[in-house]
Amino acid sequence: MTDFIRQPRLDVYKSWLVENADFSADMEFPMLKRVDFQPERAIPFDKAIRAGYHRQWVHFYTHKDNRN
Repeated sequence: MTDFIRQPRLDVYKSWLVENADFSADMEFPMLKRVDFQPERAIPFDKAIRAGYHRQWVHFYTHKDNRN
């Protein structure tokens, strides 16, 4: 664990990632361009790390099932 603490911080601002981006007027977030492509397969974010098949899109929608 001490080696991890001594490493330089990896979470730094990388301005080249938004070099040619358009930003929203109110919150100044980089805006994504619409994509009409539909993937053959998609997997929820919480299962992506354990997936054996990596040629699929990751989605961030999760439905919380309240039926216990």
